[in-house]
Amino acid sequence: MAGTTPIFGFPFPEDTDPTDVAGDIQGLAEAVEVDLNAHLTDATAAHAASAIAFTPVGQLGSTTVQGALAELADEEKGITRHVFTASGSLASATVSGAKKLRIRIQAPGGGSGGCAANAAGNTSAGGSGGGGGYAEAVVTMTGLVFPLAVTVGAVGAAGAAGANNGGAGGACSVVSNNGAGTTLCAANGGGGGQGGPTGATIPQAFYTHGGGGAGTAGDLLVTGSDGGQQTRYSVGGPPVAGEGGASVLGGATVGGLSGSANAGVAGKSYGGGAAGSRSGPSQAAQAGATGGPGIVIIDAIY
Repeated sequence: MAGTTPIFGFPFPEDTDPTDVAGDIQGLAEAVEVDLNAHLTDATAAHAASAIAFTPVGQLGSTTVQGALAELADEEKGITRHVFTASGSLASATVSGAKKLRIRIQAPGGGSGGCAANAAGNTSAGGSGGGGGYAEAVVTMTGLVFPLAVTVGAVGAAGAAGANNGGAGGACSVVSNNGAGTTLCAANGGGGGQGGPTGATIPQAFYTHGGGGAGTAGDLLVTGSDGGQQTRYSVGGPPVAGEGGASVLGGATVGGLSGSANAGVAGKSYGGGAAGSRSGPSQAAQAGATGGPGIVIIDAIY
């Protein structure tokens, strides 16, 4: 075998060489074995993965073996979830390597109003709270300035016993550049219910329920349900409290029904409005209740 290949130096017979098929094949096999052994055991002869070409396929866009392996490692992470039930921040290191962020915000629900004490023949009912607004956004990591400021607003406050208004739920948001940049996603809390004074007329002029909060920034914006209206069916009978408004992550909240008087009922889960208070004839004043809490969920997608 007088000839060799130009890159790896594998031997081959030339036209002028004597015919020896078995010997030529053995010589080639041994030369290949020596070269492969060197690549497997000798670091100086091995090819770096970054130098080996790779044809992009499917979701893998890299053109080297090293790049494709890195992409597969990222894919293995899938999604990591970061949940905020209180205000905070998200650092870039926490989501390093992510391609996108999916942000979901459920703002808190509104509190319900309190209601007044009643003489014989009178009744009262405090307005229910509205459901908190909801928003979703998907943002790419490119150009995103960290840290992200995450604000989770307070629940709507309960109206004190007597004709006292409930409070609106606070706003929630995610803003880039530590709060000084772009608002990526945001929603407002549900409105508070009005306090209910005593009264005797039928139908009674019951007092205003809280309106649903709105999603204000993002790709998907949903307004929470308004609080339900109170009702009174007969002279001398107690009213039925209005139910708290529903939210995307919290159902409607049913008011108390036992006896002739009940305080409000706190809003359900995340973002539910509080159910209203009620008081029948010759009954004491009742307090409202707080709305359901807000939450911000950020999923890092790799």
